[in-house]
Amino acid sequence: MLKRLMCLVLAAGALHAPPAQAGIYLSGTDLYADCSVPKDNPVYYSRTERCTGFITGVVDATEGLRAMLDLPYCVPPEVTLGQLNGVVLTYIEAHPNTRNLAAASLVLSALTEGYNCTALGSGEAAPATPPR
Repeated sequence: MLKRLMCLVLAAGALHAPPAQAGIYLSGTDLYADCSVPKDNPVYYSRTERCTGFITGVVDATEGLRAMLDLPYCVPPEVTLGQLNGVVLTYIEAHPNTRNLAAASLVLSALTEGYNCTALGSGEAAPATPPR
């Protein structure tokens, strides 16, 4: 029970992350810059890898937390890393006024909106998908 409570507290903190000025690791502005570098830019590969790595880390942590809390997975198992990047980039482009927030919170919001997931800690069931 204590483990579940700690997980909920951590998840709630991620969803209500402070603005980038408060010392977060990566802001939405930073993540957007990494994820939207044109292919002809010399830093395209390194920035795209950073974008993919960050998003993958947030997704893995979130899905792991869902498993620990016995909640259904959010992201369908057939979704590729490129598709995840696209969902996040689309979300950030559609919500430019949130770019000052923690990038992790924007990834969570993008997943919630893009895959019709229920936010962690909301008490509602998310659509069930099989474990990977």
